[in-house]
Amino acid sequence: GNTAQCMANISINDDHAPTLDCKGDLHLSCDNSNETVIQAWIASFTATDNCDTNVSVSNNYTSGSLTSNCGNEGALTVTFTATDECGNSNQCSANIKITDDAAPTISCPNDLSLSCGGNNSEAIQNWLSSATANDNCDPSVTISNNYDASNLTGNCGTDGQITVTFTATDDC
Repeated sequence: GNTAQCMANISINDDHAPTLDCKGDLHLSCDNSNETVIQAWIASFTATDNCDTNVSVSNNYTSGSLTSNCGNEGALTVTFTATDECGNSNQCSANIKITDDAAPTISCPNDLSLSCGGNNSEAIQNWLSSATANDNCDPSVTISNNYDASNLTGNCGTDGQITVTFTATDDC
């Protein structure tokens, strides 16, 4: 017998973008160990696809890009992109927010005792400047005090006692 043939193609097209599992925003307190937490958060963004079992997930985060006048504090939007082998892609964004929610610590100098008479101004100024402070976000904490020389008077002229309050303030 006679036969006739024809051909037809079967095409399977991947025209579906991957599904990107977008996590919520990341909120952190300001300290120097946040980069490890950020990297783990970034790694938690995953994607699946109807055809591809090896979907790549990329992002635009750059380590060290969260800086402000407060040192390690700041906010940043990170964009994640999932791409399958056919070039289909999907995006989502999430925010990293690092805030300074801790007050600085301050160390006051020991009490100062001076003899009456003579010029004690230099000793007092050295004592006032000996207070120290640290902060988890701000490397340059401002230290102030309420010292007022006119309040240091007593019954014998320049004797007396006052309490000086020292205050540490960060830029955040």
